Amino acid sequence: MRRPLRDGLFLILAAAVVAFSVPSWFPRGYRTGQASDPVELRSYLANEDLAIADSIHRFGTVRVGALEIACQAWIPTRARGTVFLVHGYYNHTGIWGPHIRRFLSEGWAVASLDLPGHGLSDGRPFDVDSIGEYSDALMALEDSLRGRAPQPWTVVGHSMGGLVVLDRARRPDYPYRNSVLLAPMVHFAGWTWIGTVLPAVSLFKDQMARGRALNSSSDSAFLHRVERDPLEGWRTPVHWLREVRIWNAESRAAKLAPSRWFYLQGDQDGTVDWRYDIDWVAARTDGIHVRMFKGARHHLQDEGGALGDLVRETVDSAIGGSLPSARK
Repeated sequence: MRRPLRDGLFLILAAAVVAFSVPSWFPRGYRTGQASDPVELRSYLANEDLAIADSIHRFGTVRVGALEIACQAWIPTRARGTVFLVHGYYNHTGIWGPHIRRFLSEGWAVASLDLPGHGLSDGRPFDVDSIGEYSDALMALEDSLRGRAPQPWTVVGHSMGGLVVLDRARRPDYPYRNSVLLAPMVHFAGWTWIGTVLPAVSLFKDQMARGRALNSSSDSAFLHRVERDPLEGWRTPVHWLREVRIWNAESRAAKLAPSRWFYLQGDQDGTVDWRYDIDWVAARTDGIHVRMFKGARHHLQDEGGALGDLVRETVDSAIGGSLPSARK
């Protein structure tokens, strides 16, 4: 059921233009036209918490090989810079809805993409031929905005989106002044034993089911929204697990591009091997600012209560190039 739904939304959104003048930095290569069904468009934006007032919104695509990659942009009246958002595995742009709203209120323009095989983008569901395809998609978005989107540029990557940012930083012409990693995935949790059983598992199945009872945040409203999102993913291709491991082997000698690197991590994260991952990133940069959050889980930026407020305050500061003073 996921593919027809995604394709239907994609056709609707690829034809959609909000009735505003297009700013000069609007991306090259975005295919847009007159909305064929504005009711469906409004429904999608409302369901994903992307109907954000006081900004110009655009949907379009950039091409990566044979794939059309779904991209969106939000433009405030006056932008102090641009924040690029890279979502995690299983997710899509909709996961960022409340954060996009906050960034816009703080004067940032926002650009986001659905990674290959995710959300409204083309590709095999939640699988790629290589991890590099993800950073190819990010680079295509960058190219569509180069010389147009307000500077400075900041990138924020969560989980696998953090891995995409790290892979992008291995390549030339890294364009981001500030790089914010939210619980990035270098090794996923259970790295050793999954690697041990993977050859045997691949003989019998090509996908593994994801548990439906999510516990990656203390905010039950956030988890409920994710659980009932029709674009959320619930199966993991075994091939994708192998590609992550291949990327790790190929990246042992990696050196990351200069940037202001920020690493935000919860100590109750059971999705990534964060102790290993922090050391991995630190060893490949000229300096990294690490902030740990006691009690925070994998979706640390979507935690509830005072803890969530503290994480989001820190994210906002990192986007501006600094961290707030640690609270006692």
